[in-house]
Amino acid sequence: MEKHRREVVMCGAAHMRDLSAVGMAIIFLVLGVVCLFFPERIQTFTLSYHAEHEIVAKLNPLVNWMKGPNYVVSLRLVGMFAVVGFLVIVLALIKGV
Repeated sequence: MEKHRREVVMCGAAHMRDLSAVGMAIIFLVLGVVCLFFPERIQTFTLSYHAEHEIVAKLNPLVNWMKGPNYVVSLRLVGMFAVVGFLVIVLALIKGV
């Protein structure tokens, strides 16, 4: 009886690990898609937020950098890495690692 109970608990832990990996994969995929395909919208939102909250803008040393095209490129790079992270998690789940 004790052996059976231990197997059920171990199976539950593995199931929970898979569920958390699926959750992380979904978060990475959404983040990647948003950063890859909508970086200008993110830039507009961020700059408008900093325009509304002057204290935040004064404390952020990267505000001027965020106004330029390099910010959009870095957002696309973050999106690419997020999609790669999604793919790595999916492959790990398929292989059962």
